[in-house]
Amino acid sequence: MDRLVHLIVDWEPDELAIDDVLVRLALALPGVSVVLERVAPGDTLAAGISVARHVLADTAGERVIAHDVHAGGQGPGAWPDGAERFCTARSLGGALVVGANVGWAWSIAIDGLTDLRCVDVPADGLPGRPRAHLAEAIAHTSRHHEHAIGARVPHAQVPALPRAIVASQGSRSQVPAGALRPRATGL
Repeated sequence: MDRLVHLIVDWEPDELAIDDVLVRLALALPGVSVVLERVAPGDTLAAGISVARHVLADTAGERVIAHDVHAGGQGPGAWPDGAERFCTARSLGGALVVGANVGWAWSIAIDGLTDLRCVDVPADGLPGRPRAHLAEAIAHTSRHHEHAIGARVPHAQVPALPRAIVASQGSRSQVPAGALRPRATGL
């Protein structure tokens, strides 16, 4: 099944974590094509702008909008209870949204989403591989693993946008499905 994944991250361009996630996505979702967008470190508002742009886009086809941006010093931390985890929801157009529950990454698009829930995959990763679980969260929710989907999160628990703040848009690159070749990386 071909699937487009919009991946919005604040990782450094040379981080091995990106390669690790791409390999894991290729193994979990054969035929996946990834569009990678980078935002400034900790800029959950810029991530939220990108998430909203994709959620509100009238694009046909099976899409996943995934985001993984650490909460910056100027934004709220993990919500609703302070524990950092991945959450999932569906856009009104049917796109699957998966991402960490930090900052404002969900705030702009929340009114265009349904069924916001926690995922049973931790967002904090492993030593040396801080976001090792992102691909697992995407795979579990994409494959509708019932055990992976947890409690509903009321929309009111998502932080409201601040009245004034500056956000910067990052860079974007596309990795076509044919370029993703799984290789042994200690998976």
